[in-house]
Amino acid sequence: MHPQGPAARGAAEAVDHIVADLAAAGEVQSVVIGCTIVSSAYEQHRHLFPDRKVVVLNSNLVTLKGAAALAAN
Repeated sequence: MHPQGPAARGAAEAVDHIVADLAAAGEVQSVVIGCTIVSSAYEQHRHLFPDRKVVVLNSNLVTLKGAAALAAN
């Protein structure tokens, strides 16, 4: 899936739909996307979605930043 193709936008919209449902229920402060492809698609399209006051994290970036912090110590 190309991160800017129609399938990628569909994946990003699916994530936004899930985040919207969770935000509306008041059940979540953050979401971690565990799939590299879906994370990339969401990052490419997140500007299209309203701010839902939920932090959406890319698991790859979380892992890299955590590893960098551990390596710095």
